[in-house]
Amino acid sequence: NVYDIVLPRIAKEQFRKTIRVKKDSLKTGDLVFFRTRSRTGWHVGVYLFDNYFIHSANHKTGVKINNLTESYYTRTYLSGGRI
Repeated sequence: NVYDIVLPRIAKEQFRKTIRVKKDSLKTGDLVFFRTRSRTGWHVGVYLFDNYFIHSANHKTGVKINNLTESYYTRTYLSGGRI
């Protein structure tokens, strides 16, 4: 409500609604997308700063902050997106 932005619930649809941003041009609030082996094959987080992003890792661990330079996220990173 603060920013009056509506995003689809599904990461793949969020990807389609954003403008591509190169990894070295990410700004706080940009979305970061990953292609994973999860049920849907997609994962999304919100970029914070200095390669850190926040995301809901899974239902067991909940919300986490990770770094894009960690091997798993480097391997699965797809693109950044800006609304």
